Amino acid sequence: MRHLHHRLIAVTGAAVVALLVAFAPTVSSGAQVEGASFFIEEIQFEGLRLVSERIVLAESLLEAGTTYSEIELQHAVRRIRRLPSVLTVDFRLDRGTERGRYRLIISVGETRRFFFGLDLVSGYIESIDYLRHSPEVPGAGGVLCIGRDCFEDRVKFGGAGIRQPIGSTGVLWAAAQLRIVPEKPIAFELGYTQYDLWGSGAFASGRVAVNSNGNLWWYTLEAGIPVGGDHSLRLLVDGFEEKERYSYHESSVYPDGSWARQEHRLDLGLEWRVDSRDDPLFPTAGRLLSASLRYQERENERHYSWDPTRPDATGSESVFARLSGTWFRPLNRRNSLSWGAELRVGNSDVRDDYWNGTELLGPLDFKANTRSVRLHLGYLKTLWRPTASRNLSDLRWETTLSGRYGQARLNAGMPDFDWHEAGLASSLVLRNRWGVFRFSLLYRASDGDLR
Repeated sequence: MRHLHHRLIAVTGAAVVALLVAFAPTVSSGAQVEGASFFIEEIQFEGLRLVSERIVLAESLLEAGTTYSEIELQHAVRRIRRLPSVLTVDFRLDRGTERGRYRLIISVGETRRFFFGLDLVSGYIESIDYLRHSPEVPGAGGVLCIGRDCFEDRVKFGGAGIRQPIGSTGVLWAAAQLRIVPEKPIAFELGYTQYDLWGSGAFASGRVAVNSNGNLWWYTLEAGIPVGGDHSLRLLVDGFEEKERYSYHESSVYPDGSWARQEHRLDLGLEWRVDSRDDPLFPTAGRLLSASLRYQERENERHYSWDPTRPDATGSESVFARLSGTWFRPLNRRNSLSWGAELRVGNSDVRDDYWNGTELLGPLDFKANTRSVRLHLGYLKTLWRPTASRNLSDLRWETTLSGRYGQARLNAGMPDFDWHEAGLASSLVLRNRWGVFRFSLLYRASDGDLR
């Protein structure tokens, strides 16, 4: 146990030092300015139809009448590319009215007004439930996949929608989502984003979605304020409500009958983010760093038809801090590497009632600590990247190896520093003006303790 503890401290310390070093030199983008600088007397745009000039200018954080280096202009282009309606961005400098003055021409390739997304997943998930040590539970001691299929071989997500500009700084979108799961039919989503709030480059976005049967609905609110360069401060609110009813026939373990489930989830987060990636979906250079403080609330309650007086309820309230960083380094024009780490430290109040027709465990109410480090390493290869026509598609292959090491949340009071999750995922991703198609093969092994 001692050597595992020392390994955790070493990995954690290395991750923290790396993140602090990575943050330090990016506080001021001006500190990195090297080479020639250009006085921009005018900024012009080409190719804009769906996105307004005001939104693009606000995301660039550029102002006419200011001197910028080539590095600062490149980072402005990267910020513009992260807009959902933008696919490609280029810039050029033309001579201005006087010597030493320039006109900045930003050429934008937009996505289509109608969009789609399709995510195909095929793989195997091995989940070892934390009740495996309880001899009273039938089947305990092996690999259990409670509440989900071990094998996944289906359309995990599909969707299509439309974007509509509202005024000079607003975008409204509507979409239909489809998951091939019998009890979760098609869902409808409506969202709106307001850019350049108060002329500061800040944004606020909200969306709400509901299933066609009305049993499931969720909402998301997000706001971001640019702090300077690639730095921003973000607020996130994410909510989820679900009500379901099932009938089953498992006379060997349960009496025949039905049960109803009601689940509630709420996430609140405040995050400081540094994003210098050259592309939001196909990054090959740059970094994505974040430091966040989050609050999570979970409630899950089941009621059984044979005994309505005895619910099976679980719930938790958690507060945790998280530091994370991912770096991208190009090897050549078509190959690049990515690597990163995430450090998470938090506290939880956990409430659980387990019942299986007979009382196996009494009510549990305890506090738990979570300390974990997640590491990942990826290889990224561009198989097809058009140069002559923006109407063609980008095709990319991504492979990522990941693992999580730390103290199990459900083993509070008995420190258990160990590897709790490992995964390997390989994906083909196709992107064009109309949307994104992803096909993934994955394997993941987890004991379910680190949540």
